[in-house]
Amino acid sequence: MRSCRCSICGTTFVAEGCATVPFCSERCRSIDLAQWLGEAYGLPVARDEGMVGDVLPRQGVEHVFDPRDSIGPRTHDDG
Repeated sequence: MRSCRCSICGTTFVAEGCATVPFCSERCRSIDLAQWLGEAYGLPVARDEGMVGDVLPRQGVEHVFDPRDSIGPRTHDDG
């Protein structure tokens, strides 16, 4: 049997048959997801000369998705 260490709480557990691997429990799995969604984790980004702040310039992009597009047509009052 292979044992693993949970990256959230540090508990050692048996990995075989565990539905929440690489975490020891659903609770630890949810904590990890919340940390990703809350941007506590991040992936390293190499800085480039073309970057403005933390955003790459949008060269050659004809349409940028706006989540409001799925709601319906916007009026001038929508911003």
